[in-house]
Amino acid sequence: MSSILTRFATGLMIIGLLVGMAAERSYSAPDQLPQSPNYHGLLTADRTTLDVCIQTSSGTAAGASEMASLRTALADVAASEYFADHYPPDPIVTEGCPASTLLQGIPISSYRPDDRAFRMDDSQLASRHRVHVYMVPPDEYGVVFGDQPYFRVAAEFVCLEHQCANITTGVYVPSDTDTTQLTTALLQVLGLQLPPPDPVWDPAVVEEKIRTALEGGE
Repeated sequence: MSSILTRFATGLMIIGLLVGMAAERSYSAPDQLPQSPNYHGLLTADRTTLDVCIQTSSGTAAGASEMASLRTALADVAASEYFADHYPPDPIVTEGCPASTLLQGIPISSYRPDDRAFRMDDSQLASRHRVHVYMVPPDEYGVVFGDQPYFRVAAEFVCLEHQCANITTGVYVPSDTDTTQLTTALLQVLGLQLPPPDPVWDPAVVEEKIRTALEGGE
């Protein structure tokens, strides 16, 4: 009887090892590991990818060079240090956005830009685009936005009673802006731009400042 129990126990151990090896083999590659990422940067569960749309402020299609510049900028953003913590991989650029929520030709200083945002009570009604990029002719941009390199504003709000949250952002840039500036704008809008680093002081400078302070100098 004991030999039968021994063989039975040994058989269970072998089966357990085989099952364990099979499970280990099934998830050997990192991309095969079961995951449940929280891509909260998309701001609504109805979005499955980071989609950035682009068009001109007048509603016409953006040019090929502008599309290429935005794709390069978005690729740079996707390669940034914290992107994977907040957004799914492979963001896309889409040609064509919903109509601009700002009235062009009127300086933004004359009204509250956020008041132009679309308000809704269901996030499912939101645009699939997380960011709307509008290319504005330089002369018109200067009239509306002054000398700011880019202007960000809420494009869509979702509201529950008296509580509202921005779920879509509009970004206005001069049509002649470069890729570097587009990258900077996207990093800020997507919450990925880090604050400037603390200054690094030369030890001799620090010693001099301490000595001056102790002596009561400026």
